Amino acid sequence: ATGTQIWDVTNQGTPVLVLGSLGSARWQYINFTPSGGLNYLYAVNGTDAPVHYNGTSWVNPSLTGGPSVGTLINISVWKRRIWFVESGSTSAWYLGTDAIAGALTEFDIGALLKKGGFLNAIGTLTVDGGNGPDDLLVLMSSRGETVIYKGTDPTNANAFALVGVFALPPPIGRRCVID
Repeated sequence: ATGTQIWDVTNQGTPVLVLGSLGSARWQYINFTPSGGLNYLYAVNGTDAPVHYNGTSWVNPSLTGGPSVGTLINISVWKRRIWFVESGSTSAWYLGTDAIAGALTEFDIGALLKKGGFLNAIGTLTVDGGNGPDDLLVLMSSRGETVIYKGTDPTNANAFALVGVFALPPPIGRRCVID
């Protein structure tokens, strides 16, 4: 991604324009493989509608029930769900298990942020070095407050719980979390 365009640079020396007239080249992205085996590169930039690539075509997925799609600024995968950060708010939004499109569900952490600010980034934390049911959901604010949840299903209070809110230095940008 550069300027207002995304290029396919698979073949050295012959880049192919795949998306143009974009508002920003500052994309945050994930690789996601839902059940069924098709792999997706899924990207957001907080200006344009989200896009995903399935190895063949670029698509703007249909996302419903959430904020304006051009405000989704950060993205992560946790427990087979795609999670998004809404720009300038304290809300994260997530899709259903293994979904690449459809209804978004809001997850607002504003009441937990004592220093104010907005949700800046989202990621995961492993406690055993692997990928499994003990992985934690990490939500970091613009002021450094980091909210961590454990569990498997944010729609089920018996299977999802707050671990704590921790004070870290404020992040220096959106790309501040490494899974």
